[in-house]
Amino acid sequence: MLWIGNRTRNFPGAHIEFFRNIENVIGLKVDSSLGIEEFIKIVQTLNPSNFQNKLIVITRFGAGKVKESLSQMAEAKQKFGLNFLWMSDPMHGNTYTSSLSNVKTRDFSSILNELLEVTSTLSCFNETLHGIHLEASFEKVTEVIGGVHHPIREEQLNLNYKSGCDPRLNAFQTLDLISEFGRRKV
Repeated sequence: MLWIGNRTRNFPGAHIEFFRNIENVIGLKVDSSLGIEEFIKIVQTLNPSNFQNKLIVITRFGAGKVKESLSQMAEAKQKFGLNFLWMSDPMHGNTYTSSLSNVKTRDFSSILNELLEVTSTLSCFNETLHGIHLEASFEKVTEVIGGVHHPIREEQLNLNYKSGCDPRLNAFQTLDLISEFGRRKV
């Protein structure tokens, strides 16, 4: 699936113009830097016929930064009758550089907390989360801190850090995240 990211969603802009003519399902990544008026304009431009299941709005706020912005977007969706599905990318808003190993990392608990905040906020509007975007590896990488059954500590990041771009959950962390999210979600 093609999506418009935070750096390419300027309105009006070449990416928005190109994407508005794609007939397949497309995604739009959003965070708190996107104002509500611009959000509405972009959604209406990308899905001018307001088809169901044409557009997926992918939230990427960061733990602790979800409620205000997502509430405004959910209110706008309902007020203007906008058709799109919600998806969460809890990875990108929770990336930081480790002070110990000087590599990009993420914290398992922040990823989980963002997912829980998104579902909790959406439930206040009778909206549903339809998907989750995770960056994960089947390898025993040590790129994300934390976990439930096989947690990675910050001092372990360099043991098997292979990512050339974005830190990924390993297989154990991925299963832990899915399990914890399913157990604790609203």
